[in-house]
Amino acid sequence: MEKNSLFSEEKRRKILVALEDKPIKFVDLKRLFGFESNILSYNLNILIKNEIVAKEGVLYNLTDYGRYVMPYVHKSYDASSIPIPCVAVIVRKGSKILIRKKDREPEKGKSIFVGGKMNFGEQIYESCRREVQEKVGIKIKNLKIICVNNYVARKNKSSAHYVVFFVTAEPIGKPKNASWQHPENVEGDMFPDNKFILKNMLQNKEVKIHDSVYDEEKKSFRVVNIS
Repeated sequence: MEKNSLFSEEKRRKILVALEDKPIKFVDLKRLFGFESNILSYNLNILIKNEIVAKEGVLYNLTDYGRYVMPYVHKSYDASSIPIPCVAVIVRKGSKILIRKKDREPEKGKSIFVGGKMNFGEQIYESCRREVQEKVGIKIKNLKIICVNNYVARKNKSSAHYVVFFVTAEPIGKPKNASWQHPENVEGDMFPDNKFILKNMLQNKEVKIHDSVYDEEKKSFRVVNIS
């Protein structure tokens, strides 16, 4: 079972967070969450099968591997608790780049590069290839990281922290759900960090790292540092 689907179930996340503090008996887990016995057994067996939880006598506890993946569990449970790794692929064809519309909140409808969150255990370029295949239906070649954005988005009193790897690539095939556009004349309202990359980072000879902050309420994007 892939880690994304493994941790997407709220019951399993609750069990893991509880076991992070101390080993717990089956009856105490049942009492703690009010789960039916068959439901609790089902989820515990999945976690044991994936070597994340072990049973020792009457106690269930996290394995060493389970403790290793707990940051990912917390990320799934609370997006603001840990930085989230993402990729953004700038697919280039001649003088044009591939642009699509963001299909979900936040900032749904803005013009963006092809990309998304990295899956647990993925290599950067592996994630790039998967996202491009999933989002626009093509393969890519000649991948190259041009910059990394350490990015904090704020809205009201909440915030989310992303680390975005911007990668250039060339297309193999005809994309869907996206269009080829000139970097200086992208249609529609473009996502602010993507817009910054087009203006300042597209011709990078070396990988650059920058820190930035985006206030969604004020629509204010600010680059704090570039190195």
